[in-house]
Amino acid sequence: MTKATTPLQALDRVQAALEAAQAYPEGQHPPEVLNELADSLQAAPESYRQHPGMDEWMQWAQNHTERRQHAQFFELLKQLNSMDADTPEHTELFMQAMRCAPKQYMDAAMQATEEFLPQATHVNEQGQPMYSVEQIAQHFGKTVEQVQNDVQRLIDDGHMDASSLHTGPVFPLQ
Repeated sequence: MTKATTPLQALDRVQAALEAAQAYPEGQHPPEVLNELADSLQAAPESYRQHPGMDEWMQWAQNHTERRQHAQFFELLKQLNSMDADTPEHTELFMQAMRCAPKQYMDAAMQATEEFLPQATHVNEQGQPMYSVEQIAQHFGKTVEQVQNDVQRLIDDGHMDASSLHTGPVFPLQ
């Protein structure tokens, strides 16, 4: 459908999308019908989106759009949930999922990971925590060589890009 240019056209678009969706039994909507419904809701005037009772619809539209934009990530999550977590295949799928994860999922993963890492003593130019091989080894009860081998294995297996290793200046936390 053509994109609306006025608030009235935007509301007409929502109405047309709702009518198209109502023509199908629950759970049997073609993707293009659901896509248009989500798009039309998100393009509706702010006053319409803030109308009482619209919160659930707007949340659905946002979730639908996110799943459409990041289809590979959500497909990988589905696969991950159906397999044993203690397998190399699970690790590989997890790393693939993280490479294509939406920003808010990456942020949440980083926040969850922080509680397992040692206390940062240094940061990079952007203020992100930096850890030395020695810190990681000590925190996890490994030798420096074991940590270096683990990192190299992650790089060799394609789970980590060598360019992601920080080689620039670090600054002590104050």
